[in-house]
Amino acid sequence: GSYFPTDGEGFMGGYELGVDEIQLPQFRNISDLDDENSLQRIAGGSWSVGDFPSTDGVKIPSVISGTDKVTTGGIYIKGNVNSIELNVDNTTGTEGPNSKITIKQGSYPTKTTHITLVKEPITLPPGSKLNGVAADGTVIPANTTLYLEEGTTDYKSYIGLTNGVMFVEGAIGSLYGENHRGKMSIVSTQSITISDNIYYYDRDKSKDLFEDDIQAIDDSLGLIAAKDVKIASSAPNNIEIDAIIMALNTSFFYNGWQNYMRDTLSLLGGLIQKQRGPVGTHNAGVKITGYSKQYIYDTRMANPASGYLPPYFPSTGKYEKMWWREVVD
Repeated sequence: GSYFPTDGEGFMGGYELGVDEIQLPQFRNISDLDDENSLQRIAGGSWSVGDFPSTDGVKIPSVISGTDKVTTGGIYIKGNVNSIELNVDNTTGTEGPNSKITIKQGSYPTKTTHITLVKEPITLPPGSKLNGVAADGTVIPANTTLYLEEGTTDYKSYIGLTNGVMFVEGAIGSLYGENHRGKMSIVSTQSITISDNIYYYDRDKSKDLFEDDIQAIDDSLGLIAAKDVKIASSAPNNIEIDAIIMALNTSFFYNGWQNYMRDTLSLLGGLIQKQRGPVGTHNAGVKITGYSKQYIYDTRMANPASGYLPPYFPSTGKYEKMWWREVVD
């Protein structure tokens, strides 16, 4: 285990060896169709074992209610993914922009899917269809999940928002996002590669990470890989990742840690890994290759009852008492 520095002391500041070992959840908690509490089953929602997809693609588990489709799970992706971008749409209103996720998969041609989690009503653009029917100017109400394949104008709509779990039955080749909004856990049965910054929408990017008010952020993101969580060799010199990261087998590391000189790796969140992975090399406190670290523990995650944890993020089931209140009838 390790302890995150919270005071900007630099590469080794606050690092502590010899802390108590934490038992990581077993692989079956990630993907076991016989376990109703596995993240794969949670993402699959109402699907029975035979309903899980056998061909590559992006699916929204749902049931039919009258003429409508109603979400029952998360976002389910079969097969390796080229890239996932976490951003927002251009909607304005009292709730602000909606979360918009862009998923690219396959090659020749690459299939691009946009999923919008509608909390602020939006109006479909001219020439649009909705579930196969002409829908110019149709207003999509709040609490709707919209699905659009790039190159078409035919939106698919689902009543309700997904449950916050994106499950990828495969590897994620590139994950990034300037504006992750909401609460989500992204799960891969292989490895996750981070290629650029991942910022929370509520993170004030005009401020230094140590100066921003973490308690003012409503967003959260969990990254869970059955194998590794890697930073791409081509990642920017300075990179910030806002997320809780769990690498079950084996590590969180920078892919170019031996070969490239970078500036600072900033992490707002938490880091759970089977073995400590390298992000750079140092000699007597002087960086030789890779990144210097600036890690800040997201104190919002200390209380499981706070509502800030990413949805269904695996835990040990053990809790520490953070506060208490006596209720007198």
